[in-house]
Amino acid sequence: DTRQRLSACWDQIKQQEKERKKEFAEKRQAFRQNYDAVAEKIEVLSSACQGELTLDEANAQAQEIFDFMKGLELGRDEVKRLRDALYAAKRPILERARTLEQQRLDQEREIETRKRERVQSLKQRLQALLASSEGLDPDELLAQREELLKEFETLNFSKAEKQIHDRGF
Repeated sequence: DTRQRLSACWDQIKQQEKERKKEFAEKRQAFRQNYDAVAEKIEVLSSACQGELTLDEANAQAQEIFDFMKGLELGRDEVKRLRDALYAAKRPILERARTLEQQRLDQEREIETRKRERVQSLKQRLQALLASSEGLDPDELLAQREELLKEFETLNFSKAEKQIHDRGF
């Protein structure tokens, strides 16, 4: 009697184990189908990123894919692989954006350097004018002063920069 009950219990355990394996296999199959669906969307985004897609558009499409992923049943490993694939798809656009930003910063630095050089030149001319002011005619001195002021006005400073440089002159 005990032997039969024990055998029945083992049979139940084996049956439950088979059902669990079957459910797990079905779940894995569903994960795979969902993974393929998302991977397809990522592939479309990847080819669009190779073209002339903007960073904002790429981020919007990536967010749509993330939202789509949230609605699907995916395993942890699948989610990780899909996120990596999504980042890899956006990489060309991110690189392009970094390059453009670096170029913009370089241009700003160059403009700032030129502006500083012009200010330095203006200061040197003003100091030279001050040094030679004793021997100059007052009208000529005023004319050179006006010329320096006009050049100073062409430098296009912000209000704060202008106040700082006004103190220096």
